[in-house]
Amino acid sequence: MDLICEYSSSEEEVEEILEERVTKRVRTDLPAASTIFKSDDKSHYEDPLNHQGRTRAVPHEAGNWATFVFIPYSGDELTEMWEHFSAQYPNYQIQNIEEPHLSLTRTIFLRHHWIEDFVKGVASTAQHVPRFKLRLANFETYTNEEKTRTFIAAKVEPIDNLILLVKKLDGLLNEYGLQEYYKDPSFHISFAWCLGDHSEGIRSGFKSKFSAEPLLTEVLNVQELVCKCAHKVYKLSLCDR
Repeated sequence: MDLICEYSSSEEEVEEILEERVTKRVRTDLPAASTIFKSDDKSHYEDPLNHQGRTRAVPHEAGNWATFVFIPYSGDELTEMWEHFSAQYPNYQIQNIEEPHLSLTRTIFLRHHWIEDFVKGVASTAQHVPRFKLRLANFETYTNEEKTRTFIAAKVEPIDNLILLVKKLDGLLNEYGLQEYYKDPSFHISFAWCLGDHSEGIRSGFKSKFSAEPLLTEVLNVQELVCKCAHKVYKLSLCDR
């Protein structure tokens, strides 16, 4: 089993790219967290001016590790597309996403003593799914639940293996009483964002500027899943067969 742990620059990096609000739930077969962890009840304020105007969708809470599972993107085509959109919509101040990825879970919150078993579960899931290919498809826009940020993304296809992975990961999440992924997911890779809800304005530009699709031609070789727990990054290989 190929399980590699790396460390990213900061825990904040994970939480700042959240695209949705997450409801925390507690695994029922473990002792209540309040009996294990104690923390001072102190407010934790973060100035949005220090984070390009972004605000946390979920307040920071000591002892909870923001975690999600995704497929990494390492191509070049989406970087070129960000440059295009940034030039096309200068008033929106569109920013690039430094590490684009395709999410397979919502962002969930794990207690520290759950992490090892959870990562092992993701590794087992990866080992039962063969490596596969994806291709970038059409553009789409998304917003977070608070409508405070707009994301520009490329949808991907085919989605058969992605549905299989989500189903297996949902089973793992159920063991911890955690929220499953969306019922009808729109699989995509976000590569740019801007503050505010500008989804309709940007989407209308797709029709006028990109009528001669397909513009995206990149094919992705999916060989691993990544589980990111705050500043810890676990690379988990898919089955090589």
